[in-house]
Amino acid sequence: MLIGSSADVQTGRSLESALESKVAVLNLIGRTNLPALAAVLSMARALVSNDSGALHLGAALGLPVTAIFGPTDERRTGPRGVSIEDFILSVFGSGRSDADNAGLVPSLYAP
Repeated sequence: MLIGSSADVQTGRSLESALESKVAVLNLIGRTNLPALAAVLSMARALVSNDSGALHLGAALGLPVTAIFGPTDERRTGPRGVSIEDFILSVFGSGRSDADNAGLVPSLYAP
C-alpha cells in the first residue's frame, strides 16, 4: 500500500512502475484525509515512512515503524514513545558527524 499527499502522486506512479506486474499495490497517494489515513494505518501490520505525519500517526497507533530520516534529527523529530532501537534509521545530512552516524547505521558508515 502506498500513502502520501497529492504532491507524491508522480513518485507513487514511479514506484508502481518499478515493481513486477505480479506485485499487487493499493495506491492511496493523494486520496486520503487524516481520518481516512488513520483508518488505513489501523489495518496495517507495519509502516515504512519518511519523517512525516504518517510516521507519527502510525507510531501513535502502535504500529511497528521503520523510519527514514534525511536532514532532520530523529532524536528531535522522531515519534515520541518509540526508542531509537525500535526502528531503523538511514541518516544523511542530519548535521551529525560521520562518527555519530556510525553508531546508528554502521553498515552505511563503515570505514
